[in-house]
Amino acid sequence: MILKPNIHRLVLELFNSKKWSYDSLNGDVNYFDQYCEMLKPYNEEEQKLIIELSKQFVHIPPEMYSQEVYELITKFANRYKVFKKVKVMPIINNSDDELRKVKSSNFVSYLMKNKEYSIAQNTKHLQFDIVTDLKTLGKKFNASHDKSLVLVDDFIGSGETAIECIERIMMTPFYTDKNNQESFINKDKVIILTIAISEEGYNKISGLGYDIIYNHMISKGITEFYSETERASKLRIMEGIESKLNLKDVDKFGRLKSEALISLIRTPNNTFPVFWKKSKVNKPVYPRRSGS
Repeated sequence: MILKPNIHRLVLELFNSKKWSYDSLNGDVNYFDQYCEMLKPYNEEEQKLIIELSKQFVHIPPEMYSQEVYELITKFANRYKVFKKVKVMPIINNSDDELRKVKSSNFVSYLMKNKEYSIAQNTKHLQFDIVTDLKTLGKKFNASHDKSLVLVDDFIGSGETAIECIERIMMTPFYTDKNNQESFINKDKVIILTIAISEEGYNKISGLGYDIIYNHMISKGITEFYSETERASKLRIMEGIESKLNLKDVDKFGRLKSEALISLIRTPNNTFPVFWKKSKVNKPVYPRRSGS
């Protein structure tokens, strides 16, 4: 199937307005052609919705992570001038399967050790240490006015994993004295840093009393973007698109109906599946690996 000239023109306008590169850095992928291939199985009404949603799409490739993390650290430094010694932990749930995986949150925490941040004017006073065991915080952690614990990720979707991680940390003693008296982290010592976060995840976590520093707020692509009069028709069109994708119920409209429009090192399953779900029909522009 060949795209109609009006659809091809809309894709050109999209790439130009978003300043998206037509090719990958090493030149082995033509993103423009791949995007057009993704559109081909769908009717014109469906194609136009995919293009409309793409105007909201946030794409953060690996080469942008260092700058994104620097922006986060700068925001942290400006908001919390008192904190100098920062303990860093990736946001990850505690299942054995997850602990065995290499997570993007580990990569973000590693980037916070970038030596350039130690000489940059805005961040040179900060000392970042990655911790994997709360017992390394030391018995005076709560009493030390210049210490904090920062939990990091590249994207927080529904907030479930982040809340599970926070609750586990808050329920784990970081120090036990000789009389078996346990010390737990004070809530005001814990700050969340994430490159991007869904509005739903932000509301859930901030509602528990935690401060969140982020670069990109991701709203629901249909229900929080279109007017009430347009919303029903857009949802109906998306249902038609997704009927061709053989999706699990939990993944429809993005995991737990997140309706996200974002791709990072990995495309989160919170994003509308048409952008990541491989099938006989769909050739996504931001595919997720099988089983991920």
